[in-house]
Amino acid sequence: MNILTELVEQIRGLLNPNFAAGRKAEQLFEELAHQSGWIVERIPQDRDSFDKYAQSSPRGIKRGDFIIRNARNTEVEVKCYSRFDWNAPGYLLRYSHVKRHEEMQHLTESSVVFAIFERRGRHPVRGSLRMIPLSDLLGRRSPEIQYLPKQKCLHIPFERMHRGLDLLTRFRLGADGTRR
Repeated sequence: MNILTELVEQIRGLLNPNFAAGRKAEQLFEELAHQSGWIVERIPQDRDSFDKYAQSSPRGIKRGDFIIRNARNTEVEVKCYSRFDWNAPGYLLRYSHVKRHEEMQHLTESSVVFAIFERRGRHPVRGSLRMIPLSDLLGRRSPEIQYLPKQKCLHIPFERMHRGLDLLTRFRLGADGTRR
């Protein structure tokens, strides 16, 4: 990341509570993943890195925030949202983000996982991490995960998500349950 881009990100973080919470959630995720023995690499978010992928797709794409190397190169998109209690407590995830990550997953043939922290003000809540694979949000998804047309979002109940980092183990293990 060049100095100007880094400075703009810092200013955004100071002025906008959404950006501040998201940035802190990324830092917390990275810290938790390292503590749990995952090999975590931050995905560059600069324009040049993004353009390499964008040129390969006629549709919009979105890159995750991290790659977990010892979980078969799973991409992780970290979010920090306020809880949304509609039928059941959960989070709202923009459907356009889901579709753009779907396109990226198609291009890279790497699984994508959403890691979502609960947001309070400008901070992620420690111990609130929940994860869900992109595949659970596409096609024949669970009836509990509902599309809300007015918000153009999916409502993902907490009960459909995995607590903490446990979901990553599923990507590290083979179909027969043994490590790869």
